[in-house]
Amino acid sequence: MEQKAFYKSKTLWFNVLAIVTLVASYFGFGEFALDDETKETVMTIIGGVIAAGNAGLRFTTKKAVGTEDK
Repeated sequence: MEQKAFYKSKTLWFNVLAIVTLVASYFGFGEFALDDETKETVMTIIGGVIAAGNAGLRFTTKKAVGTEDK
């Protein structure tokens, strides 16, 4: 199977963005601070979006991730 460099993976970058979003939502940022109940709801929604995004990206994957671009 053809391979691509890991940094060209849409799934990888989607998950990096998801981690940044989760951390920002958990700790709040600027004037955007959530109460505990809202924070739980937001985390649940973000988790669902991440799961749906990963499933969607899995169906669009054409190449395996490898160590180098071939």
